[in-house]
Amino acid sequence: MLPLFDQSAGGLRLKTLIDLMGELGWKLVFGSLALREESPGILSTPSGLASYENALRRSGVTRCVFGVDEISVYLKETGRGLDMVFLSFPHVTNALLPLVRTHCPVASIVYDMVDFHGLRMSRQADVEKNEPLRKEAEKQRAIEVACARSADLTLAINEEERAAMLALAPEAVIEVMPNVFHMPEHAPAGVEARKDLLFIGGFWHKPNGDAVAWFVDRIWPLVRSAEPDVISRIVGSNPSNEVLALGAQPGIEVLGYVPDVAPLLESHRVSIAPLRWGAGTKGKVGQALSHGLPVVATPIGAEGMALRDGEHLLVAEDERGFAQHVIELLRDDELWRRLSLGGREHMATMFSTHVIKHKLDEVLRG
Repeated sequence: MLPLFDQSAGGLRLKTLIDLMGELGWKLVFGSLALREESPGILSTPSGLASYENALRRSGVTRCVFGVDEISVYLKETGRGLDMVFLSFPHVTNALLPLVRTHCPVASIVYDMVDFHGLRMSRQADVEKNEPLRKEAEKQRAIEVACARSADLTLAINEEERAAMLALAPEAVIEVMPNVFHMPEHAPAGVEARKDLLFIGGFWHKPNGDAVAWFVDRIWPLVRSAEPDVISRIVGSNPSNEVLALGAQPGIEVLGYVPDVAPLLESHRVSIAPLRWGAGTKGKVGQALSHGLPVVATPIGAEGMALRDGEHLLVAEDERGFAQHVIELLRDDELWRRLSLGGREHMATMFSTHVIKHKLDEVLRG
């Protein structure tokens, strides 16, 4: 489907890479595995589909094709002239890679893992003690390994997932391609004008629903008892009924989808990433740090960006430690200023548009 760049981290990653490829001079055609009429959510409406398709055109995409049949026709007509086919997400790659190999004999095939889905599912199975899910995770991992082995180049979102895939597919060619994080040109608002907690995450992505439920049930009472006036706001598209129900708890506000989160990032005191399972790089964490908003995260939430506890953010694995870090950031202005600066400088050095654009150019042309 078309990348929902304002609703999901995976969609934002894909859209940003398309933006950069357009800027680097690539001529782009976008293929959606989903048919037009089967696109989900806002893409199921004519206006929604047109809006996201027009966004791709502004990025340099000259044409969009939908469904395997349209993609097949396009590849039969033009495949011999293609230099590169970029396949994003394992289910897309698994479905289309044989077709691409058949019709694009000289094209380099690049597979973007986005995150290691099998790893994420395995971690979920560990948390939930779910043996059927563990078996599904093993099947998913096998699909991803096959994709990496079959592609000419595989992109991993961080060094940890590159190493994990190489351990399973040592013959694969894998490069790290981090997410891009937009750095606001202006300095972030100071601590004096800020208050409250913020969680951002799309709820089609299951780890986010688990994260906010765990936070509200196990961590929020500890924070609230120490800071009874603080509010925690939950932001993200497609909240489930279970997530919406969290708004009945004292001090919890579920805002749902917010088109522009920048004002929220500028006005809140602490960003939280209480993820118990997941994989890849957490867009919510990088986005907050890029805006100078300090983050309290679990180890899962903090992974993949070379972040150091106490220098760029605060990390805690258990409920009491997480709550204590939140309370510290609510009360300690000097700690807040130090983490705000440290996190923002780290993101600018490692993940800014300029840095990743240069890396993408090297990888794709190398």
